[in-house]
Amino acid sequence: MKSDPQRQPNCRRGSVMRYCSNKDVNQLVRELVQAGWTFRCGRHGKLVPPSGLGFITISQTPSDHRCLLKIRRDIRRLQRGAGQSEQAKIVVA
Repeated sequence: MKSDPQRQPNCRRGSVMRYCSNKDVNQLVRELVQAGWTFRCGRHGKLVPPSGLGFITISQTPSDHRCLLKIRRDIRRLQRGAGQSEQAKIVVA
């Protein structure tokens, strides 16, 4: 069964990785990936911290205007639970 390029998630189209349709969320995820986090594509992307413990679900087309705030909150909670370094915490602040 061949994969249809039109059915691939947004994050795999073109040469630039696109994580989310919201530009602010997209920028935050890009910074986290550069800081060592991993992003897995799918219907909803999964953002995995460097420790590999837990994940955050990122919608490709968020409908909530507070999605950026909620993602930052989830990142802080994950970092608090995993005891991550200060460098990774600066990205979220």
